Amino acid sequence: MYLCYDRKNGVVYGKVCCSHWVDGKDRKTYINLGRVIDKKNYIFKNRKRGLFRYFPP
Repeated sequence: MYLCYDRKNGVVYGKVCCSHWVDGKDRKTYINLGRVIDKKNYIFKNRKRGLFRYFPP
């Protein structure tokens, strides 16, 4: 599990990538965290959760 960032139209978005094996193949699942407010402190904002801090494992 790791954090990755995408830039769309000048705005940075964060997501969590989770890898797992299904039928002998590596599959990736992405969990959207939303817009990055503070990259250093892992603070994100999205519509469902509002403003929140994500604690990476």
